[in-house]
Formats: sequence, C-alpha cells, structure tokens
Amino acid sequence: MNRKSRREFLRNMAIIGAGAAVTSCIGNMDMFPTQYESYDALVIGSGFGGSVSALRLSQAGFKVGLVERGRSWINHDFTSSRQLNKKTTWMSNTLHMPFVNLEKSISKWAGIIEYNPFQNMNIFNASGVGGGSLVFGATYVQPHQEVFDLVFPSEVNFDEMNQVYYPRVDSMINISQIPDHIYNSPYYLYSRRFNEHALNANMVVRRLPASYDWGVIDQELNGEIPKEFLHGDGGFGTRNGAKDSLDKNYIPQAVATGNTALHSLHDVQSIQRKNDGYLVTVHQLDEQGNILANKEMSCKYLWLCAGAPNTLKLLLRSKSNGHLPALNDRIGKGFGTNGKTFFKRTLREDTGKYTAYVPANGVLDIDNPVVPIFVECVPNVLNVFLPGIPQKSLFHVGFGFSPYRGSFDYNPELDQLEMNWSPDGIRETVNAARSWTDRVNTANPGSYVDTDLFPNQFLEDTSYHPLGGCVIGDATDVYGRIVEYPNLYVNDATLIPGVLGANPAYTVAALAERNIEHIIQNDLPS
Repeated sequence: MNRKSRREFLRNMAIIGAGAAVTSCIGNMDMFPTQYESYDALVIGSGFGGSVSALRLSQAGFKVGLVERGRSWINHDFTSSRQLNKKTTWMSNTLHMPFVNLEKSISKWAGIIEYNPFQNMNIFNASGVGGGSLVFGATYVQPHQEVFDLVFPSEVNFDEMNQVYYPRVDSMINISQIPDHIYNSPYYLYSRRFNEHALNANMVVRRLPASYDWGVIDQELNGEIPKEFLHGDGGFGTRNGAKDSLDKNYIPQAVATGNTALHSLHDVQSIQRKNDGYLVTVHQLDEQGNILANKEMSCKYLWLCAGAPNTLKLLLRSKSNGHLPALNDRIGKGFGTNGKTFFKRTLREDTGKYTAYVPANGVLDIDNPVVPIFVECVPNVLNVFLPGIPQKSLFHVGFGFSPYRGSFDYNPELDQLEMNWSPDGIRETVNAARSWTDRVNTANPGSYVDTDLFPNQFLEDTSYHPLGGCVIGDATDVYGRIVEYPNLYVNDATLIPGVLGANPAYTVAALAERNIEHIIQNDLPS
C-alpha cells in the first residue's frame, strides 16, 4: 500500500456516519392475531444483567420468559471483522461499524451491532442472544476500590462484591489470564511493546483476565484451524467458538432448568401496569425485521435488562404514553460513556504484522494529575484491516473518571430518545490521557500520539460502554427496584453511575448477581 492510498484508507476509517436503525413491518397490523403468554417473571434483554437474572430466577423455581430482540447465533453464523456485510449491523440499510465509514449499502437484517447516533455522541449496542458478551473484548476487569467507592452508593459494598459476587461470576464463566506461551507469541508483540513502554515510564502494568477457551487458541497457534483470534478477529463473535460468551454458560443453564423460555427476535414495544402485574407487548420478527406475530406477555415480576439506551427508551416511552405515568424524573439522568477515549501512538519499534484479539495488559494511573485513568493496549485496528503488514503503532483505550453526566428525553412524535450531551463531556478523560501519553512518550523517545485515525488525537464522540440513565440509589433503590411500581426492576448497565474506570462487563454481571439474590430473598414468594 503506497503512502497516498494508505492516507486515504486511514482518512476513511474515522467515525461512522449518521443513520438510524428502524425495524420494518409489512401489511396491516390487523392481519396478525395477538398471541398470549403468561410467566411468573419476564426478563427483557439477554446480556450480562438479563442472563444472570434469568438463571437465578429459574433456579429459584419461577417460570421465566427471557425476551431478546436479536437472533440466536451459532459459530458458523458469525462474520469476520474484515468481511463487512449485513451480519455486522442491526436493522439498517447502511453498514455501520466502529472506526470504519465505508458508506456501504446492505440489506436490512438482524445483525449483531446496533448504531445509535445522538447529538454529540454515537452509541454502539450489541443485539443477539448473549448481548454484549458476543462482541466485547472478553476482558473481565475489576475496578480499583478507590474508584468503585467514588462511583457507587455506600450500600453497594466493595468488600462484599469482591468476596461474594465477583467470585460468583468467576464460577460461571471461564475467566483466566492469557497463557504465557500465547502472550509470548508474535501475535502479542504489540502488548509486549506496551509493557516495555509503560515500564520505561515507571508505571505498573496489570495483566488482564479474559474469557476464552485457550485450547482452541492453541489449535490456531499450531496451525490446526484457521487463525481468527490470533489475527485480531472476534469483534462480531467467534466462528471457532473460543469466546466464552453468555450463550455458553448463564443462558443455556437457565434454559436447562426447564423454567426459562428463551424468545429471540422478539422486540418489546410497550410495558404497562395491569392488575397486580405487567403486560408486555412484543413484535416477533424475522431476520429482515418483518413482523411475524404480535404477542402480549403477562407477568407478576418484570426485569428491564436491555441496557442503555434501550431500557431507558422503554421506560420513558411508557411514562409518556401513560402506561407507567408515575415513573420518577431521575430516569434518563446520570448517563455517561464510561469516560472512554481511544488514541493511537506511533513508535520507532515494530509492533507486529498481526494483533491478537483480546487485550492483555493495562496501566492504572490512579495518581494522574487530572483524574484517575485506566489505560489498556487494545488490538490495533490497522492489523485487523491490513493483515500481514508490519506496523509501528499501538492502539489504546483510556477509561477516565470524567464527572460530566448527560441525560435522555423521549420524543413521542418521533418515538425516539434524544440525548443531552456536551461535546466536552469527557474532557477530563482526554486531558488525563494526554498527561499519561506525555509521560510515556517522554520515557520512550520517538513515540508520539498521531492523528492518522483520530484528527483530534483522542476520540470523544463514540461510546461502546454506555452506562447509567437509571442510576442505582437514585432512579432506583440500592437493589434496582423502581419504587413507584411494585415488582418492577432494572438490572443492567443503566444502574452504573456513568463511569467505572474499567471495562464494565464484570461489574454489570456481579452487580446483577447481588441484586437478584436480594430480590429473590426479600420480594418473591419462597
């Protein structure tokens, strides 16, 4: 690739353009007779909060409906990060993918990632049975206690989480560190370079736990199966099944109890209080977004676990249309992006021809002069899209303790959420990342933060970790109850107060374990 074409490629790999996913339907709604189902408990969303909730409710003997708008995926259904087809994008005629703007037309389909463009902030959400576990980097990072205690109300006790609920997640998911022989392979040269640079700056490097079947990765390493993980693939699921996503642990265990009915391609339209329970209206979809059936599902207990912005849209829509008019005014408030920014550094040293998928290490800069920030070295997007071409660059993500919080409002005329977010919403994170890079680059002459991918050096307007909007101890009580309505609960990432200082999946799952245990013991009949 010559210099000109390379620059053009990098320019096109900026940020995804605008466009919204809209679910389609065909024909008159009267042509679909309504189907009725009844459960003790309904759980909307099958990500970390929903899968935990469904399993524990099922084990307690309750009849559970687990409702997921996305499809069930099996290994060969997933697509490569380099194929860029309809499987990557949820219900849109335009391809949307992180860091790539190809303006490519596709057929509308039940793809795996939804793109939500808002004012000053773009949000990416997973869509499928297993939620974000299908597409995330598979790292399970526990936040530092100092940051944890700053974020959560005192009733959410770090020691209890550390001793009881994080280990409970460990017992369900294959969480382990990357084996040394894989870390020392050519595919993790980039991580070892990061380690060298951080140590040169007198920083403490932390190895990160992940959820992968390393035996499968050994098969890749030995040439027994095609290389996916070792070539940076996994952002749209793993075709060799190595990622230990929720559809391999929590969800099948819930179904195996005989008490959970899993409903994929079921898109929730409304929720309302009815009698002493709730009525949930659902469209059953095909993979093109066409409506196959209308359903009304009733339950005594209802859990919202669809994440941000989807849990918030259901609640705010229900308040606006009079189905849940007494919902408190704190719902939609306290939203944050986990203070997350991306940046790229150019080095003098080689960083490899290929980039293994899972981040291996990070640095907690707790004494950063701006705000605390956790910086990880993540797979280099250039290695993914230019495989086999040697690079001299590292791709980083920083999770900074930015204090700004945005909010959501519901527009009934357009039936959509509107975000209130400042373009400077993560300014403290950016300044903390700049402080971190200044020190690391000074200790490693010849390295610098470049503008090839991000013209302003630090990405500020895209979120893959949307947190908050239904904050625990604020919009809900300290266990996720929406107190205005009995037996209505939230148990997902919207509970986390906007920032965590680490990858959120581990904490979302552990907090869900904490909350559902308390609710089963105190709210539900034995």
